[in-house]
Formats: sequence, structure tokens, C-alpha cells
Amino acid sequence: DVRMWSPDSDGSEMRLDRKSTIEELQDKLHFALTELDETKGALDVAQKRVSELESNANPPEPSVDVRMEIVKSTLAFLLVLAAEITYFVVILQEKAAFGDADCTGVQMIARRSCEFCGSGTLVMPVGGDYEKNWSDLARSIFY
Repeated sequence: DVRMWSPDSDGSEMRLDRKSTIEELQDKLHFALTELDETKGALDVAQKRVSELESNANPPEPSVDVRMEIVKSTLAFLLVLAAEITYFVVILQEKAAFGDADCTGVQMIARRSCEFCGSGTLVMPVGGDYEKNWSDLARSIFY
């Protein structure tokens, strides 16, 4: 919108044109700075919201009391050990009370080691023929 000077134009008219152009540029600059301030404010709000979301997304890890965890795991180990010892004591007592199985008349061909009067293992089942005498369902639940 700036008019060029020409010999036909009046100098005062040129000054008015320049003044209005400068005022328009100042208005545009003021508007741009206002928009920039609003954008900066919106950006600051967005950055604050992002940091809030990040802090909520990663809650602090709960602290672990190592001493308490050691106590709990030791207690669990001792309970399992006590259950196993109880199992072996009871099964061995029952095996002794059961005595030797009378396998006369039982066909020994292709008898599995887990079946009554079966052979083939040295240790398992611990209860011997007493334990083999249990039903399959009872043994599967027990084991």
C-alpha cells in the first residue's frame, strides 16, 4: 500500500501515506505480538498438562522392605519343609503298617511301576505298595 513518489504528487500527501502505512504496520505488529503471547500462554498450559500427565502415568515405585521380604520367604520355606517332612514321616509309617504286598496270583508281565505289585523304581513312590494301592485320582491329587 506504499505509494511511490512521483513529481506529480504532493509531498504532504506522501507523508500521510507513509504515516498511515507505518500505523498499519505497527497495528499488524501489535496484533502479531498479541497472538504470539496467546500462543505462548497456550503452549505453557499444554506443557504443564503434559508434565502432570507424565507424573501421573509413572507413579513412584513402592519401596520394598528387604528385611521383611527375607522373613516372609524364610517362613514360607520353613512351612514347605515342615509339610514335606510330615509327608515323609506319615507315608513311611503307613508303609510300615501296610507291610509287604501279597502279589501271588497277580500277573507281573508289563506291570507299570506305579501299579500295585509293580516294580522298576528304587525310591518312588515313597510309600511303596501302600501308596500304589491308592486310587489313581487320589494319587494325582496328592502328587
